[in-house]
Amino acid sequence: TGMVISRDENLYSAIEVEFNDAEKHRTMRLTDRYGFTMAALDDAAVLFAARSNHGNPSTVVYRCLAAWAANSDWQVQFEKGEEAEAVALGRKFAAVATSRRYVRVYSHTGAPRAVLCHAGPLVAIAAHRGLLAIVTHAGRATGGDDQSMGVTIYDLRDPSRPVRMCVEPLPISPGSTLAWSGFSDDGALCTVDSA
Repeated sequence: TGMVISRDENLYSAIEVEFNDAEKHRTMRLTDRYGFTMAALDDAAVLFAARSNHGNPSTVVYRCLAAWAANSDWQVQFEKGEEAEAVALGRKFAAVATSRRYVRVYSHTGAPRAVLCHAGPLVAIAAHRGLLAIVTHAGRATGGDDQSMGVTIYDLRDPSRPVRMCVEPLPISPGSTLAWSGFSDDGALCTVDSA
């Protein structure tokens, strides 16, 4: 879809959202008042999140990209002690993984739809259409440099009724780390490790 770029401008940070298809969406420029450190982008929206900083709580901001959907932007601020760790966008949902091992699922209108829990420390989340993948550490591996990770995939076509489709070990090369996870255009979960 495009990319989200953050630049430090001394007194504030500036964010640019550039799109691969310039005829469909124009470049978006925003002033970052929250110190965003993560973002997710699809054809319908861009989702930003920041950990707590400068007295501000951890904040999530959703910006709709459709011209007809004026005033459909929303934001959520978490209570003290809960921090946004990762974000993802699906067709009908926005997902925010937090430091309390929750994945908070919101509709595109900002209404809370579900709270999912995961057992181990978060590694990554990824979304595609109605699917959400959560990658976590699954415990200690037997080898010295090896990592043991698991992936849980949810069907969120109805975000208020999440269905856990599978919980599986995530294979990675010996001694490597997970570098990227996401879905192919056809909806297949893909990963890249450091090897």
